[in-house]
Formats: sequence, C-alpha cells, structure tokens
Amino acid sequence: MGYSVQTGITAAGTNQGNATGLTRTLNEVTSVASGTGVVLFKPPFGEECIVINVGANNLNVYPAVGGQINTLGTNIPLVVLAGSSARFVSTSASPTGNAHQWYAIP
Repeated sequence: MGYSVQTGITAAGTNQGNATGLTRTLNEVTSVASGTGVVLFKPPFGEECIVINVGANNLNVYPAVGGQINTLGTNIPLVVLAGSSARFVSTSASPTGNAHQWYAIP
C-alpha cells in the first residue's frame, strides 16, 4: 500500500483552532514545542492517518472540528508522546465531513 507522506512538520498552536493541519496519510512531526499540536483531516470512511512524533515534547493530536478520537469526547486531543507514534483509523464520516470518528490503533 502506498502512503502520501509529509515530513518536517512543525506543530503549532495551543488548541484545535490554531494547530497545524495534516493533509497526508503518513505525517512525521519533527518540531514540537511544549503544548503544541496537529489536527487530523476530515476523513472518508476507512481512511487512516499515521502520526510520528520525533519532536522533543509530547504532541497534541486533535480531530477536525466536530470529530472525536476514541472516547475522548468531541474536539479533545489524543497525546502522542515524544519519540512515539499513533495510527488513526476512521469509522464514520458525515456527508458534510464535519462529524467523524477516529480510533487510535496501538
């Protein structure tokens, strides 16, 4: 399987509204200041997104507005520890792409 890849990503912002937006399937975040994050794209059903945190700090990974990761609640980030990664798989998407569910797969 081929992935669309983005490397050299810098995490930004301290909340979902100003975090760095992800657009690729495989994302390597290399610069992570304390408290910063990234936002997953609005997925079609069955899409996956891999986030690799090679930065020095923990990374907040937010769903797109209106979405949820695991059972964390709407718009709440999942923390990916420094030096680790997470694979996210979508199980739902609305026709407008605003309501969606991601699950982090260990």
